[in-house]
Formats: sequence, C-alpha cells, structure tokens
Amino acid sequence: MPLSDVSVRIDIASPTSSIGFGTSLVLSEAEGGIEYKEYFGIEEVLEDFEENSEEHKAALRMFAQDPKPERVAIAGKDLLESYVDYLRTIINKGWFRLTSVTTDPEEIEEISDFINGDTGDGVQTKVYFARTDDENFVQVLKEKEHDNTLVFYHEDISNYPEAGLAAVGSTYSVGEITYKFKNISGIEPLEVSSGFLNELHTNGAITYVTKAGDNQTSEGIVVTGEYLDVIEGKHWVQVNIENRIQKLFNNSPKVPITNSGIASIEDEVITVLDQAFENGIIADDGDGNPLYSTDFPTREELSEEDRASRRLRRATFRFELAGAFHDAVIEGEILF
Repeated sequence: MPLSDVSVRIDIASPTSSIGFGTSLVLSEAEGGIEYKEYFGIEEVLEDFEENSEEHKAALRMFAQDPKPERVAIAGKDLLESYVDYLRTIINKGWFRLTSVTTDPEEIEEISDFINGDTGDGVQTKVYFARTDDENFVQVLKEKEHDNTLVFYHEDISNYPEAGLAAVGSTYSVGEITYKFKNISGIEPLEVSSGFLNELHTNGAITYVTKAGDNQTSEGIVVTGEYLDVIEGKHWVQVNIENRIQKLFNNSPKVPITNSGIASIEDEVITVLDQAFENGIIADDGDGNPLYSTDFPTREELSEEDRASRRLRRATFRFELAGAFHDAVIEGEILF
C-alpha cells in the first residue's frame, strides 16, 4: 500500500433475507523479469514482445475491445521469484485491474492471496481477473472469501477472455457499468445448460454465453458472489478519500484541531461522495438527492488522548449503493 497518514475502512452492509482505475496490468514472468511498462497500442507491444507470445495475446485481447482502453501495462517476475515478492515491488504503480499469463491453479491462488491481503500486506485496493477451464477450481478461492478476485471460466482460455473483460471495465469510470451483459470482442460464447450456468454462478465463477442473440458475460460476480461493481465502487471511494485527505494534509500549513479543521476534512469526504454519486456508485432518494451521510465529531467530542496524539477518530460516513438490475420478473395478464 502507498505511504499514507489516512486510513479509510469500508464495510459492505448486506441486507438480511481516479488513480489507476483505467489501467489493466498483464502479469507475466521471464528470465531476468520484465520491467513494468505501459503501452498505448498493440503496435507498441510488438516492439517488446513477439507476435503470439502470451504477453502479446493478452494485450491484443485488451486492445481489440470497442472502445479500446487508453493503455495497458505489462510486467513480469523473474523465473526464480515468487509472484507475491514481485507484486510487492509494483503494487504502487498506476494499475488497478490485474490479469495474469499463468493458468496454473497454485500460481493463481498465490496471486489471489496477495491481491486479497492474505499474505500480510493488508487489504489491497486492486482486483484480479483470473481464467480457468476447470469449473471446480473457483471453490478454492471461494473458501478463502476472496472478494477481490473474479474467475472467468471458458473451455478455450488461450484467447484471454478475462483480459478482454478487464479491458472493457477500464474504458468506463468506476460505477458506470455492471460486468454482466458485456460483449467481449474475439471470444466465442459457450453453449451450456441453465443448470450448469446456475451451478457455475453458485460456485462463484462467470462465463460467456448468448442471450437473445447477443454474446455476453453470464454474470458480474467475484468468487464470493458479491458483484464486482460493488467491490470496485468500494475501492474507488476508499482510495479517493484517502488521497484527497492526504493532499489536504500535504498542502496545508496545518489542519488545526478545531471545528473548522475537522470540517475541512469532512468536506474532502463529501467531495468524493458527491463524485461517487455522479459516477453512479451511490443511489438517490427519488428526488435526485444522493443517499449518503457523514458524521464527524466536534473538537469537544474528541478525547484528550486523541487531541494529544493529533488523531481524528470516530469520523464516519455511510452511503447506499445504486447497484444495477441483473434480471427481471414481470407479470402479465390477458383479458377477454
């Protein structure tokens, strides 16, 4: 995680019964490693990688989307290096969505462990798009509750369907789309039964099918069953609040421990929440007003310990997700 004096924690309350968000990374490996680099077209990729190399195929799938992403990053670990050790060195680069060349289940699990904070690095604000041709593999990640990992099942994984989906996501602002119903250029749909599809979704994976004559992703969930747009919205809000408040600290002679100083911090939170509403992350009340609230303490409500340690605590915010429809049940009646 980047060095910061600001910590934002967001819990997703499920009801009972722009920093790097547009950049996808292709993670590979090679003897001596591959230096992190951003490419602005497939022609640039061909300058560094042979045609039909795994790096080229993944980048080609990304740049083949319409609209295509502005940039794609490629980087790789040394053959003798672990994925976790290498990812630690590039975690602060300007990427958000991660794809990998590897399809080895143990290596995918290792990468997913890191992205989901299982390796002692804390909760990461990145997401991982993995692919597999084994519909049962996702159970391994589901049991670990990896809500930052999406698994794309397909019988032909040589075409990088998950890279195409990551690229589709990178062409929108976070909050503008759901990952269901998305067309991925260059990917053939599977012919599967509704029973197989339901079981796949229950297990936490998605695939590519045809509905009403249109080729599209079958769902937009991560392995825990949560919707990926919810996870991305959570990360967007967290990262932008942390950065705006850090910038406030950096660029002010000081932010005083006064009611006006506390209000200036709260204003930064409100600015991010307003933008999240404009992006479609936060719902409205029916009259066009965003459904969020903030609750910051006054100076008098701060403990002596917090004032002495110069720490603002018990500052909170809440918002209601806008979400997106993924299916519909409509009842009709015929009259005689």
